[in-house]
Amino acid sequence: WIMADDDIDFSKDPAQEEATAVAAPVSCWHVNKTGFPIGRDTWEQMWQHVVRVHPQGASVVAAIRNKPGKKEPLQAVPNVSMSQPVEEGLLAVQSYIQHLQYNHTGTQFFEIRKKRSLSRLMETAKEMVHEALPIKCLEAVIVVLYLTAPLLNVARFTISFKSKFRGTNHRHIVLALTHGGRYGALGLSRRHDLMYKPLEYKTLTDLVMDYLNCYKQCNDHFFPNM
Repeated sequence: WIMADDDIDFSKDPAQEEATAVAAPVSCWHVNKTGFPIGRDTWEQMWQHVVRVHPQGASVVAAIRNKPGKKEPLQAVPNVSMSQPVEEGLLAVQSYIQHLQYNHTGTQFFEIRKKRSLSRLMETAKEMVHEALPIKCLEAVIVVLYLTAPLLNVARFTISFKSKFRGTNHRHIVLALTHGGRYGALGLSRRHDLMYKPLEYKTLTDLVMDYLNCYKQCNDHFFPNM
């Protein structure tokens, strides 16, 4: 199991997260720890989760599992380089992770260990690009780090958020960027206003306040962590 939604802050240690978890419930996900191809047990966990949480769970699962398989075309991986405008490259990366789609299955397909080195995380990013499966916000940040690596003139850092909705703690993380005296962010969320922010904010405070206002609009009790 892994604490979820949207995901986990890189900077927090397990003891801090455990203390937070005691204060309020957190949503949890199954994690695929067997790699690829995905094992039978992992698939069954996913289907059982759908049965539990979806109003028509059993019929939905039956309809999907009995449907003939169809191979979907993969989205082209953006080839970002220093030779193109920075904003163009960032928008291509954001479009790519949105095409992968947000993972609503209840099963996280890629195991993310926060204490792994950056090089190991980049290997995981390559795997995510290769498999092209739905991801959540922490996985999206790792993919974005990987795809934007050629942009040596762009500074990148994470911003994590904590909110509470209906008594449950939720975590979210995006990759903030700064270039040419402006700030922006790339990321993935179930809410469109909690992910991509164009590279147009004059200060980091302006960027964070934009996220804060978006949280207020969805009536979350919001606690930013940076």
